[in-house]
Amino acid sequence: MVANKIIKLSSEPENFGAIEDKLDSDNFVGRVPTQHTHLNYENDDQGIYVGVWDTNDMVEASAKYPCDEFMYVIDGKVEIRNTQTNKIEIVSQGESFIIPRGYDCQWIQKGYLRKFFFIFEKNHFCSESSIQNSAIINLSNLNQASRTGHNHRLKFVHESPKQVEFVYYENSDKTFVSGIWKSAPFRSYLAPHPVSEFVCVTQGQLSLFDEQGIRTLFELGDVFYVPQGAVCYWQAALPIELNFAFHQTSITRGLENE
Repeated sequence: MVANKIIKLSSEPENFGAIEDKLDSDNFVGRVPTQHTHLNYENDDQGIYVGVWDTNDMVEASAKYPCDEFMYVIDGKVEIRNTQTNKIEIVSQGESFIIPRGYDCQWIQKGYLRKFFFIFEKNHFCSESSIQNSAIINLSNLNQASRTGHNHRLKFVHESPKQVEFVYYENSDKTFVSGIWKSAPFRSYLAPHPVSEFVCVTQGQLSLFDEQGIRTLFELGDVFYVPQGAVCYWQAALPIELNFAFHQTSITRGLENE
């Protein structure tokens, strides 16, 4: 399911819940839960998967997390236990968070949960010895003076707007990046998007226009995905704030640094 177009995710996709996921009992402590997955986008070559997932009560077996994953909690809350320290972190409805690849943890689910997800599975240059992650990254509970980066993904029609980007997570080869982006009103040029990007709108409104000029409006709480190469331009009439995660290739990173 590879489509080069803007994808607005729905929390209730058509027929969601009709088919249960096939689960391995070895992955759980106690009973096997009921779960459902709806994929809006999948690219096996890149190891990218985007969609909606839900579960009822469960306790996963402790393990090192197999991928980099950005999530937005639609309903419910989740507890993530650090296997080494036993510290439990709670993520609630309306919050975005990242579980880094290799984080030794256990997912403890009390009650129903539904989430949007953006998974990146292929970290070609990432070795276990290089993984130092000791916590999840909850973008809703961060000191925004932590780390500051720069937005290289959009080129603007007029003078570059006042903006700031806080980068809170990068994997070891910098192919998966996540954080918070704030901007004054702007319009970008129509161009192929240089990265594969997953976005949650946390303030304001944002419009994306495809190459036919068709507009898709995103408001507070909306989530969307733009595959690398999708031709579009972005426009905001008021200040906006976004939580984001994107995948970029080593080639993309080389172009950004030129």
